[in-house]
Amino acid sequence: MTSELVLFYQDDFCRIEYDQANKVVISTRNGYPSDEKLKKSLNQSLACIQKYKCPNIISDTRKVKGTWTSANEWIAKDWFPRAIQAGLKNIAFIYPPDIFGQFALQDLIKKTPHYTSQVFKDMPSAESWIKSVQ
Repeated sequence: MTSELVLFYQDDFCRIEYDQANKVVISTRNGYPSDEKLKKSLNQSLACIQKYKCPNIISDTRKVKGTWTSANEWIAKDWFPRAIQAGLKNIAFIYPPDIFGQFALQDLIKKTPHYTSQVFKDMPSAESWIKSVQ
């Protein structure tokens, strides 16, 4: 599925790209997520959603180490309402192999049942699902 990607933002923790052909923001995170890094990366993802009026995001957390549960309340009550207002409809999470990351993702999903999401183990499965819900 992934065609030409436009790099929207990159730092040592996160890379955000936009796939124009498939109307999907791809956010890839790497390393240990502090609340500050996570919030910055999510706000950049939101800016990308807004710029491209994109209803879909793939959140690739396979390279995340550790937990981010301390930020989940902010994500659920602050970020997700803004993302939904900006047009976000579908989110595909790629599951982290780290047990603490898995726990954090499960906790986040429980706190945010008001959008369409699925969890996948790899990028091709996530991309396929995004294509199916468009």
